[in-house]
Amino acid sequence: MTGPENIGRRRRWRRWQTARSLGALSVAVMFTALLGPVAAAPQAALAAATNMLQNGSLETLDAAGVPTCWEKSGWGGNTVVWGSGGTAHTGSKAFQLTVSNYVSGDRKL
Repeated sequence: MTGPENIGRRRRWRRWQTARSLGALSVAVMFTALLGPVAAAPQAALAAATNMLQNGSLETLDAAGVPTCWEKSGWGGNTVVWGSGGTAHTGSKAFQLTVSNYVSGDRKL
């Protein structure tokens, strides 16, 4: 049966399938919206007995003047001056990084 009545039947079938798929998608979205926050409830953070970041205040320096457990890094065309100095937020020391003659790249501790 390839007549016009069969083509109309196929079109109605496709529309029904599309509507059914969209209906299922709507239900899935509503289900996720309603239960998503419940399923992904935040868990309480566990407090560590000690600070997990070593030398977080940058107070201890190695022989090269870099804070221990940290490293100098970066790339590109620029001039950089590293050193301890400046005003510390906590403790007595701060680490200062000055970039000049910037062409490209970055620098970081």
